[in-house]
Amino acid sequence: MTITGVGTVTVRAAQSGDADWNAATNVDRAFTVAQKTVTGSITANSKTYDRTTAATIATRTLSGVVGSDNVSLTGGTATFSDKNVANGKTVTATGLSLSGTAAGNYQLASTSANDDRGYHGEGPDGHRRERE
Repeated sequence: MTITGVGTVTVRAAQSGDADWNAATNVDRAFTVAQKTVTGSITANSKTYDRTTAATIATRTLSGVVGSDNVSLTGGTATFSDKNVANGKTVTATGLSLSGTAAGNYQLASTSANDDRGYHGEGPDGHRRERE
């Protein structure tokens, strides 16, 4: 038996009788297959100082996907921790979701994710600030 998705499954064991043996009573067993929890992560693009906290998500990845299941991390809005240029900035994405033909078999551990690699961009003075 192979189970390929989430939900309730009922398995029935049955044995027919023959000339020497009586048929066995059917035995049903039900169990539920739960969604697998996966963790999303993002990276953010650099930007030039513009007095806002707006950030652009560069990549979205998932960990915990089984085999080659068709499921992806999508959507989301990203912001820097504040509008100032500096090393070590955290970018937070919210509103992330799953898509793909196998998405219903999974749930996100969180609909938000952080990029803690640090921020780089150009400050208002034109000098480049690099990630650490």
